[in-house]
Amino acid sequence: MSKNEEKETKRGKNGKKNGKKEEKSGKMSKENEEKMGEIEENLEKILEKIEIEEKKTPEQLEAARIVKEAKLAAKKAEEYKKLDEQIEEHVKIFQDPNVDFHGKMQQLIDIPANIKHALLDKKRSERLFSSIPLEMFETAFDPANERYATSRPVLIHVISFIVQCTAPEVHKKFKPVMANIVASVAPRDNKAEMNTVVYNDMTTIVCTWADERGDGKCIYDLLRHLTTHFNAQKMNLEVGQFLLCVRMLIQKVYMIAPIERPESFDNRMWTIGILSIVRRLLQERPEKFTKDLRQLLWDVISSMTRVAGIGWFNIDKSFAKLVIQLNHTEMQLALIDAHNPDILQFNRNLRILEMYTTAICEGDLYGDSEQSIIPHTVGESTRYLLNFWTECFLQKIELPTQLALSIFHFAVYIFVHEELKITDDKVRKNFGNCALSTAFTILEQATEADLKGEIGQLFSDMLERLAEFENLNDQVPIFLMRFLDKIRMADDYETWKGKVIDVECCLMDLRGRIDWYSKKTLKEADGYLRRFTEPEKHELNHHVFKIFNELPRVN
Repeated sequence: MSKNEEKETKRGKNGKKNGKKEEKSGKMSKENEEKMGEIEENLEKILEKIEIEEKKTPEQLEAARIVKEAKLAAKKAEEYKKLDEQIEEHVKIFQDPNVDFHGKMQQLIDIPANIKHALLDKKRSERLFSSIPLEMFETAFDPANERYATSRPVLIHVISFIVQCTAPEVHKKFKPVMANIVASVAPRDNKAEMNTVVYNDMTTIVCTWADERGDGKCIYDLLRHLTTHFNAQKMNLEVGQFLLCVRMLIQKVYMIAPIERPESFDNRMWTIGILSIVRRLLQERPEKFTKDLRQLLWDVISSMTRVAGIGWFNIDKSFAKLVIQLNHTEMQLALIDAHNPDILQFNRNLRILEMYTTAICEGDLYGDSEQSIIPHTVGESTRYLLNFWTECFLQKIELPTQLALSIFHFAVYIFVHEELKITDDKVRKNFGNCALSTAFTILEQATEADLKGEIGQLFSDMLERLAEFENLNDQVPIFLMRFLDKIRMADDYETWKGKVIDVECCLMDLRGRIDWYSKKTLKEADGYLRRFTEPEKHELNHHVFKIFNELPRVN
């Protein structure tokens, strides 16, 4: 073929292609025209409806609303009628001895697909699920029975729904299978596909059922399976679900610890599994996560201080440094607005700071030169916190009681530890007045239970070291009388007498100083005596007012 003929052939082919393109574009434009026509037609109908609605009188609009609500109610009633029929059908099958086991199991497995769970209220849920025989779940989760292995995730979802929507007397009958259910979600060599939904459901189940001695094993096993699953996700980690599940399980470990045997605590694998993920998350850019996710992350870290202690942080030196450095920043962010502090976030960060501080005092942190950043950062955090407390006092900013209590507790802890020194002049000079001001606020709102517990001990610690505060004000006598008045409601008489002796010792230590009382406050303290019974007055006169009356009236 000549070159000219080849060119003509190519032109012919190109012409056909162009023709097809034009034909195709013609079809597309025709389709677009039809779509536009439909849109315009629908728009006209909508505008007509709006115009008709606008022309209706209030009476017509009210009548239309009533008709619409009646239709919705009728539709809802029909749905409930169908649901009730389905429930009765399932109950009949579950309780019928003539229906074979596989038939019953199929009905159970199909519940999520066949029944609208959104319509299942507590009464209907209990009617349906109380009819399920325990042996159905026992057989399905029997490790030796692999027939229903692939159906287990669906059954776990059903059980998760049961524990959330029925009373304990209904769902607790299935608790005997908890250990086998936990064993069924081990990610390795599992015939069923394990996913985050399964572990989320399992967390709900175990956190609901684990409430007796021996149940801790199920929590530890689930933590192992769960952390293995999430670590395998690598870059596709479902951060929110991981943090939610871990937080719930750790809190459950903490709650169940008092009834478990100490030797039963099992931290194999899961503590390291959590650490490896948390370390990775802390190294991410802060803007990658929402505020809620960051709070969840710190909630998990803070919770680990309770169940694993400083040993968890010591697993990895770089992790221990990273946590305390970022904790310092997070604490500053929580208190950036003194008038509107983030109290929950602050308490999480304070728990971590307290744990590191205790570890330094007791020598439980690494002592090599690489770790010198840890005590340095702990010191920075402590200085920042005490300065914040002092400035709020000087500027007369009233802190929320819970925040004031947390800072007060930490401040007294720092003061009573001889290993720790307050070096800032402003803090040291105002420490006593800050402590008294905060103590008044806490005492005012403390309950009887508070005074019997940690807060009562906190006041005792403060009184023991009150004479060591560099400066005090004349409100000390009033505080002491208010304290003795309030504490007598929480203590029996003999215990209260012991507190009076503590106050006497405190006053003996203060003798020689004149900055802690005045004529006015001693007189006001004397006015509190009428609140006490005669035997109590006798104790107070002998141990407290005997000292008050001998004080030189110089101010």
